[in-house]
Amino acid sequence: MGTRNRIVLALLFFATGIAPAPAPAASEAARSVATYIAVEAARNGQAAAALLDYAALVRRDPAALRVLVLSELDRPGQFVLLESWRDETGWAAHASGAVRHALEGALQPILLAPFDDRLGLPMQAESSLQEPRGAVHVVLHVDVTGPGIDTMPDNLREAARNAARIPGAIAYEVATQSNKRNHFTVHQVWASQAAYNAYVASPGAKEFRARFNVAKGAIYDDRLFSLISP
Repeated sequence: MGTRNRIVLALLFFATGIAPAPAPAASEAARSVATYIAVEAARNGQAAAALLDYAALVRRDPAALRVLVLSELDRPGQFVLLESWRDETGWAAHASGAVRHALEGALQPILLAPFDDRLGLPMQAESSLQEPRGAVHVVLHVDVTGPGIDTMPDNLREAARNAARIPGAIAYEVATQSNKRNHFTVHQVWASQAAYNAYVASPGAKEFRARFNVAKGAIYDDRLFSLISP
């Protein structure tokens, strides 16, 4: 597939004084899924427990490559599930299966809106790198129009290269939405919020924002999360 159908960016890892090493390429069949989940703020703990139980079951599925449970900082009740699957068939079977239905049933009484799934083509191969305590995950939905549909993949590649130069950068992933090639899901991991703040104030990040602004189909909406672990 060319850039008109998908964008694959290698994970970029930062180590002081060491250039980022290339990450393994993603399988052509691999799929990523970002699922946005909003529940009543007062039931945040209940939702987090259900999501962790769900993630434990997903990890037993041979078609699953990765599942991360992210909780939005300073916004109780807002979550994102980031999943990677070997292929679309595996994801489809899971999406219609008992484990997913059980999660939907457990959260239904406290949901503020239906689950919002964004199927991506594809998220890159998972890294074994362990993130430090206090790491910050950033999830950004990029929506562009017009010529930006063709230029945004290269702009995102450049943004990834610029991010890798910032101390504290751990990962930068991008996937195109499978049914809308003008939509992208960006997932970044930073050692701390201070590291992310340094990045957004950097010339490279400002240049990306300027290019995005010209082609934007929606507002720039970067959300900060923490990883929920068992």
